[in-house]
Amino acid sequence: MSFAGIGEIPTVAVLSQRGGPGTGLPTYTGQADLNFAIHCGHGDFIKFVVAPGDCEEAFYLSALALNMAWKYQIVSIILIDKILSESFYSFDIKLVKDIKEEKEIFWDKKGEYKRYQYTENGVSPLTYYGEKNAVVKINSYEHCEFGLAAEDSEESKKMQEKRYKKLKSLEKDLEKYELVKVYGNSESKNAIICFGSTKGVCIEAAIDLGYKVIQPLILNPFPKKEMEKAFKNVSKAVCVEYNITGQLSNMLKSNGFKIDFNILRYDGRTYSVEELKKEISKVIK
Repeated sequence: MSFAGIGEIPTVAVLSQRGGPGTGLPTYTGQADLNFAIHCGHGDFIKFVVAPGDCEEAFYLSALALNMAWKYQIVSIILIDKILSESFYSFDIKLVKDIKEEKEIFWDKKGEYKRYQYTENGVSPLTYYGEKNAVVKINSYEHCEFGLAAEDSEESKKMQEKRYKKLKSLEKDLEKYELVKVYGNSESKNAIICFGSTKGVCIEAAIDLGYKVIQPLILNPFPKKEMEKAFKNVSKAVCVEYNITGQLSNMLKSNGFKIDFNILRYDGRTYSVEELKKEISKVIK
């Protein structure tokens, strides 16, 4: 991942979570890799992380992950879990929103090719190996515009800043997409927060209880504006996830959101609707 980050290699990885660490619970589910997905690899580099909750979202968000990986030459991670990986779903593909293919920026074949050319938004023009009059050099070492290894202080600083220029453009680009979903009673002051495949049971429980469900589809970069809209008028928020540390809850808190209660399960099993309603009723009276 770090090589893809510094080499600016468009990369899409599917991370399907199950019980861990180590061999853990290899035939059961879990949601303990959220932190890993966002922070995997050493050093600082941009990662685009999506978290579909069902087959339809997986279809849609996989296309978005591919688009962003190619357009910005970054790492995209599709974060799912064993439930989504191994369950059977059906949906009408015609009803899925279209995602137009984003066009990569290619070299105009003028002048000497620079694989890591400095640009206003940090995205350097692409070309492929074998292109006439172009030397394409991808380097895991810090490098100059031509891809040659460099340890110069100023060059290293400029190249780090170049890669991170992409973040502002990426965040702006994402504004035209649905980043957070809200289900159930949108006027309720009680909210259930979840990600991934827990959305199904959370929605059913919320409908029975008269609550709302907030589901972030994009986990990195964190969709703060959209989450603020979803959290409007919420007085009690409970986070439901399948890990022992409350990784989504901690992410929300670090971004300034108040989470009142955590409902955590980490035995590899999933909640039934009745079980989850019972757990929620213990903390929200």
